[in-house]
Amino acid sequence: MILKVENLRTRFHHHDTTVEAVNDVSFDLPRGTTLAIVGESGSGKSVTARSLLQILDPGGRIEHGTAMFTSDPGGESIDLLSLDPRGPEIRAIRGRQISMIFQEPMASLSPMYTVGGHLVEVLRIHLGLDKAQAWERGVRLLAKVGIPQPEARMTSYPFQLSGGMCQRVMTAIALACEPRLLIADEPTTALDVTTQAKILDLLDEIKATEELSMLFITHDLGVVARVADTVAVMRDGDVVEHGEVDQIFHDPRHDYTKHLLGSRPTAWKARSRVTSPVPEDQAPPRIAAVDDLYVTFDGQVHAVRGVSFDIYAGETLGLVGESGSGKTTTGRCLVAAQKPSSGDITYWDADGAEHDIAALGKRALKKLRTQVRMIFQDPYTSLNPRMTLLDIIADPLRVNGLAKGGEIKERVARALETVGLHPDHMNRYPHAFSGGQRQRVNIARALITEPRLVIADEAVSALDVSVRAQILELLQRLQEELGLTYLFISHDLSVVEAICDRVAVMRYGRLVEVNTTAALFSDPQEDYTRELLDAVPVPDPRLYAS
Repeated sequence: MILKVENLRTRFHHHDTTVEAVNDVSFDLPRGTTLAIVGESGSGKSVTARSLLQILDPGGRIEHGTAMFTSDPGGESIDLLSLDPRGPEIRAIRGRQISMIFQEPMASLSPMYTVGGHLVEVLRIHLGLDKAQAWERGVRLLAKVGIPQPEARMTSYPFQLSGGMCQRVMTAIALACEPRLLIADEPTTALDVTTQAKILDLLDEIKATEELSMLFITHDLGVVARVADTVAVMRDGDVVEHGEVDQIFHDPRHDYTKHLLGSRPTAWKARSRVTSPVPEDQAPPRIAAVDDLYVTFDGQVHAVRGVSFDIYAGETLGLVGESGSGKTTTGRCLVAAQKPSSGDITYWDADGAEHDIAALGKRALKKLRTQVRMIFQDPYTSLNPRMTLLDIIADPLRVNGLAKGGEIKERVARALETVGLHPDHMNRYPHAFSGGQRQRVNIARALITEPRLVIADEAVSALDVSVRAQILELLQRLQEELGLTYLFISHDLSVVEAICDRVAVMRYGRLVEVNTTAALFSDPQEDYTRELLDAVPVPDPRLYAS
């Protein structure tokens, strides 16, 4: 047994409020196995993991429990919770014997350090390597986790990389010192399916060759089926069910476990969708068109290369591909947040008037941005922590002069109700809400100007399965009620299959295939599309049983 946790209780104290985050949680982790912890946002998954290393957020306090860690077979056990959180004993364990991949790579990596700086620091502190040795090992680690041109990336800063690339860097840092126990908190959330498959294969290889044990926190039930030996299901700080992975998926005992399994995109029925291409003379009017779009950075990085597609009014067009394929850059061009190097982007307003987005002046562009809105990927970093929900959601109204005085509060209240939040919440700050609630705030902000076209950039990738299902159903309901059109950018193909009418596949900045969702998933025409579909983890552990 590498880890035995008994009666762990963690609470957060803020002013006069006490939050019971973890309530007497107990579990065992046999050496060389993987325990997956699943549950909704706020269930206590991450707090449980962070409690083991005593790296809680301000206000957090471990009030009870033991966590017996045994680094080597037959070695002496250490109670992690009894150590001084700032003392040398636990600092020697963190990163060396127990390492952690954190959930938010952009927030976990310092913008002041290069990728190489992060890796070199860890390797020099824990392994005593000199700078040259640490640098060479860092390059090998980046290559190991699938980062192209690792030598060049060692000199890059985190803000120069995509979210998926940063997550791979975090994985490299966590594996740098060959730990005995890896705590992985949503380690593949920001990754596309092919990169996710490579990371999971890498962890499998290390687990087999180096007897790595893993505590794996994720909301992706396909990943759980793929990696876990045992599963603990958490809700409101309690473990409500704990068992072998096959039992959890095929014979769940607790109603909440059944609820999670029923929240998978393949388990809830989306509205009926177009199954074959619509003849051009019967197609709905176009709301936007991208024609021969090119975007080049620094004169040499070709992010988008000759992309062309139409978006029809009332449809949901999925845009999929690996990290760095140009999906987000294409979406940003549609909202005029990124200037194309060449090509045309056309938008048709409600009156049928045609607008060249790239050629719009400041006044016209301001008006366009009330009609074409964006839901951003990260519900944590896309909301200003110094602003209340009222100020965050009302900001587009104030900037565009669409409302003033009491009308602003009325419209914000309606927007909150529309996305399933209470109007009384408008005077609270983002930190008081879960990831799913914050994403609802993002949606409210996007819809407050009554747009016609919404670019949803990985809008549900950071959410657990049940919250994700709620957000997807919300997006579909709003589309039907408000007549919205979506460009849905995602790396989660199970979500794309559930919500999209058509799908466009991008690779290396180029568009490789466009088809109806049903046709693309049943009969993909391109090898790359087939590769993407084959990499999707299936939520059935029996498919991965040896």
